[in-house]
Amino acid sequence: GADGKPSGGFARLSAMAMKEKAKNPGGTLLLDAGDFCSGTLFDSILAQEAPELNAMGAMGYDAVTFGNHDFEAGPGVVAAELAAANNPRRPAIVLSNILLDPEKPGLAALSKAFAAWPVKKYAVFERNGLKIGIFGLMGRQASSYVQTPGISFTDQVAAASETVKALREQENCAMVIALSHSRTASDRHGRGMPSRGRYLHPSVADRGVFPNGEGRHAIGGVAAGRPRIHGAAAGAGDAE
Repeated sequence: GADGKPSGGFARLSAMAMKEKAKNPGGTLLLDAGDFCSGTLFDSILAQEAPELNAMGAMGYDAVTFGNHDFEAGPGVVAAELAAANNPRRPAIVLSNILLDPEKPGLAALSKAFAAWPVKKYAVFERNGLKIGIFGLMGRQASSYVQTPGISFTDQVAAASETVKALREQENCAMVIALSHSRTASDRHGRGMPSRGRYLHPSVADRGVFPNGEGRHAIGGVAAGRPRIHGAAAGAGDAE
């Protein structure tokens, strides 16, 4: 870390996750808001070993979304990575606003890999009697960095509105979590603030939690009927 002390790493993250889960048995969610494949030596064996996805499966991640860096190696590598992730315990992958054109080079294999996983718009979990819907969302700026022909992203507000409607009305979720891969805005003092209001429908912003992609990891839980989320992405606090 910047202070010279060790930081990061799957081992430390796993230890933190185990500690939080022990505090709240049966009421915890472990999530990732994208860019789990981003500039490490592990990326050299993505297509052969899918190290990040297999590690997250072993750690008990419940749901993840993609970030823009996850597509940098190209659609063929992403497809091979999904096929190589052979841990029986693997996370749901959610992304509500991506479009794939299977007619473009490399996209047929990626479309098949998405269907085989499957990558869906959302996933639904139940923790301590609370039904929770989780969906992924690629932010405007992040989506502009994905330059692969045949991969595009729909409007974030429209996608969020449609997905929240499905989670509320069809799935009867009492709580919605948006894994939003977007940067943070700054307040007038230059301090980072969640940029959720720029992308998300008010029905999400009024009641939900927002692991933000640039911080990536979050651990959420439901204890004594009160949802909580912890992590670098969203800070620590209560989701009302």
